[in-house]
Amino acid sequence: MNELNIDLTKQKFTDGIQIFKDDHVSLKHKNFIFARNGSGKSTFASLLKEQCSPNLDVRVFAGFDTVLGENEKLNAFSLSINAGENELAIKQKETEIQAKQNELKRVTSEIDDSDIHNLKAKKAAAEAAVQKNNTAIDKFYSDSAAYIKKRTQPQISKTTYNKSDFKKEISHAAALQEIDVTQLKKTLETEELFVNTVEWKHVNYSAYLKSTNEILKSKVEEKNRIKRLQNNQQRINFAEEGMRIHKHQSGEICAFCGNAISEETFQELESYFSADEVAVLRNRIVEGKKKVSQLSSLIISMKWTQAAFYPEYQETAGNIWDDLVAHKKIILSFCDALEDALESKEKKFI
Repeated sequence: MNELNIDLTKQKFTDGIQIFKDDHVSLKHKNFIFARNGSGKSTFASLLKEQCSPNLDVRVFAGFDTVLGENEKLNAFSLSINAGENELAIKQKETEIQAKQNELKRVTSEIDDSDIHNLKAKKAAAEAAVQKNNTAIDKFYSDSAAYIKKRTQPQISKTTYNKSDFKKEISHAAALQEIDVTQLKKTLETEELFVNTVEWKHVNYSAYLKSTNEILKSKVEEKNRIKRLQNNQQRINFAEEGMRIHKHQSGEICAFCGNAISEETFQELESYFSADEVAVLRNRIVEGKKKVSQLSSLIISMKWTQAAFYPEYQETAGNIWDDLVAHKKIILSFCDALEDALESKEKKFI
């Protein structure tokens, strides 16, 4: 037989360091290898079998435990290849079989009607427990609904309140603070309230301002100039007031000078004060004052009463009303300014 070259580089420790010092070793026809325990003899034998087995019949003796198997059932040893490994596998399987048999015994006992602890009995007991709990829950619903329904002074539920109502409301249950309880009691004691709607209409305030400014800027020329009035506003106002307090008939006595007022004088003044431009401007002033006055009246008429709201809404309603009051003051001040300007123009619009 030719020499065998065994590669020793393939055997390494886990950290990568080579086990054997040499990279290879050559074997003769007969070789004796001896060394201390743990020096690598078994490792070398395994390496030899691994590299030569494809071409050579390599047998490695690793002690009698690998060839002798103990048969506990026969109380004897059997000689065979890998006997020890086979016996170990047999014991493992027997352990598994025993576990399966125990499981089968347990399941069989549970479905056995003669056993009071079987699955059927457990199922019946569970169903009975569920029914008992359902009955207790249903009683709790009924008792709770009855308790709520009977509460008076104040009445806290409708007269037809029942367990169905309670079941619907229980998901909304929450612990209340003492202040909440007090407020809710006041609400329950309050008679049904109706609050008038406070309607805040949209108003184009810019249009009011623009219209008023246009009136203030307007000016008319006299069609029939009366010299004695001298285009003096005080004289014009005096004559206009005279036209208002005297009867428009010939011979009417003037309250100022005591003379009779001629029909021509009445006609002259009527023509003067009824001139188209004058009448139009006067009407615009009157109409402007009317619209501003209506706006003021609308704002002033907006009122509220705190007691008209349920207790839990009074504070919120009060805050909203305070904001409205602030707006009301601004608008009324705006209206007052427009009215003052129009009245001033009315007195001296020519």
